[in-house]
Amino acid sequence: MIATSTGWTNAPQISPAFYWGPELDNPSDLIVAQRKDPAVRPATAKDMAEAGAGALRADSPDSALVALLPPGAYTIKVSGVPSDAEPDVPSTGIALAEIYEMGGRERTRIINMSTRVFVGKGRSVNVSGLVLASSRQHNFLVRAVGPTLGRFDVMGALRHPVLTILDSAGAVVATNTGWGNPVVAGRAISTVSVRPATAMDMDSVGAFRLHDNSFDCALVVTVPSGSVTVKVSGSEGSQGVALAESYPLER
Repeated sequence: MIATSTGWTNAPQISPAFYWGPELDNPSDLIVAQRKDPAVRPATAKDMAEAGAGALRADSPDSALVALLPPGAYTIKVSGVPSDAEPDVPSTGIALAEIYEMGGRERTRIINMSTRVFVGKGRSVNVSGLVLASSRQHNFLVRAVGPTLGRFDVMGALRHPVLTILDSAGAVVATNTGWGNPVVAGRAISTVSVRPATAMDMDSVGAFRLHDNSFDCALVVTVPSGSVTVKVSGSEGSQGVALAESYPLER
């Protein structure tokens, strides 16, 4: 564990080896290049404003950290704090897990974001988003993996995921019910475009292979500057564990 936050104005629990000291308040290219371990500090209102994130109330228990991360793979875990009445039972509910790239001097970029979620019925579906601040369009490989998770011994995998792409106005751009199936176009009149993903697309970004003709979903989404929403649900109200993934195709 590197760090734990239980409220953005509370002092986080940071492993001493990863504490973001004063020498990293304004990290230079030299410090970033020489540092081999992550560094973490509490997030501030200024950090959130600079990243374009929504403001949090000063007295809220929402959690936020700023991390300086060398290249590698990292896991973010969101869980509920137990209540006083049930100190051994984590609280449950809907949460938003967010990542913002900060600073622009480094060439290191996020090359994959994957979220393991339980996809339920009705409103209990997985909703994620991509927000781009760019002068040009970008292509993303977006996947909703269910059946192939059995290869990794994941219990209760979603047998038949449905992947839906929505534009910034909330209109449906396209839907996919299996990466070997045709894309079903939505009614949105949008600058966002979609095509079926191929095994070559997945190989190009290092994504693990999907079973041929499986119900796992995969699309290539072309996004101009702005935002898109990615929704993962179960066909005919099915439920289970799914992996929602996005990979930039340009690096």
